[in-house]
Amino acid sequence: MNERDRQERNAFMRQYAAEEKAKEDARLAPIREAETALTRTAGKLLEAERETVLNGKDDQALSLLSEPMRTIKLGSLEEVSEHNTRAANEFMRQHPDYYQSPTNAETITEYATRNGIVIFDAFTLAGIARRLQDLGLLEEPPAVQPEPVIEQEPKRTPIQPQMIVGRDIVTGAPKEWHPSELDRLSADDYRKALDLPTKQVIEYREGGIRW
Repeated sequence: MNERDRQERNAFMRQYAAEEKAKEDARLAPIREAETALTRTAGKLLEAERETVLNGKDDQALSLLSEPMRTIKLGSLEEVSEHNTRAANEFMRQHPDYYQSPTNAETITEYATRNGIVIFDAFTLAGIARRLQDLGLLEEPPAVQPEPVIEQEPKRTPIQPQMIVGRDIVTGAPKEWHPSELDRLSADDYRKALDLPTKQVIEYREGGIRW
């Protein structure tokens, strides 16, 4: 296949792919529009249900009552209050994942009051909490912020100064000098320590005299 045939084939394939995509888009367009409409409708229904449950009576409230709570006989207000307190403590013990915030406690209490649930047990509270949670009406626990990682600087090994090989200024024996030691020497001792030529030797060498 020559280059011209290859280009024509590639152009045909691109055109064919574009036409097939256009057909598929046209076929799926009504389905996508229907899905969008359903999503929009579901969102509106959910919002309406949230509004009703949050501010009015919920038609599912009675189904959340446990069987004992449907037939229990009410006592005095003090007895009811003590019973509800024990039920709340038991509910929180059984559901450690429940986020205990004042707002959530108020939301659950107000829901029970609006729907005539005067006395409840842990099972009933769990049903109420689940109903409100499903509608997104309960607070979520705040996201845990990761603790900042403090990077410790690596310990730096002090750089040891390089020793300088020279001679002892008294005995002339080989000796390794620390740079700080050399800095404290006089000019003549410095030359002796490093076995450097004296000024006179340098002058003689410049004059052509060899030693």
